[in-house]
Amino acid sequence: MENQLFSHEKLYINRKIFDDILPKATTEICIASSTLKDFLIFDSQKKSTLLFSDYIKELCRKRIDIKILTTPKMLGYRFAKRCPNEVKMRSCARNHLKLVCIDQKILYIGTGNLTGSAVGIKSTSKRNFEIGILTTKYEWVNYVYKIFWKIWNGSLCLNCTYRNRHLGCTIPLIGRAKKLHETKSKLQTT
Repeated sequence: MENQLFSHEKLYINRKIFDDILPKATTEICIASSTLKDFLIFDSQKKSTLLFSDYIKELCRKRIDIKILTTPKMLGYRFAKRCPNEVKMRSCARNHLKLVCIDQKILYIGTGNLTGSAVGIKSTSKRNFEIGILTTKYEWVNYVYKIFWKIWNGSLCLNCTYRNRHLGCTIPLIGRAKKLHETKSKLQTT
């Protein structure tokens, strides 16, 4: 497989991501989604449904380095709270990427956020209209991985004017542990 194009019309995006892409990971999974929710997926190996956060927990047991880039508000949602501490999460208010990169060798990039209505197991009459590309083409994978990494490590933050205009943007990027600690501190003081 070098390039494949697929869409919302069947459970194809769900099957591609959760049956074909993520299980192939051996060292690293990079995920970017501006909206990230804990939704049901179908695990074809177990022939049952489970929450996305539980699926991530299973991947963590395999000692895979998982990095998730999302937006600040998503760090307070159930998915982020249910993910194991081994999952590295960062947020950027400008993040609008939707991708899954496996071991810097396989890339899914598309229009759908990681939500039930985009890539979950909802029926075709309820899902969003989405499209995506799955590729192993080195040039594409490497190009997108470098962009993900520049956002992840904060190297694009220094020249970003967004942080000067909007509250909640920090340098370096907010990690999950810091955000959850700040949220708990605010709740305790009020």
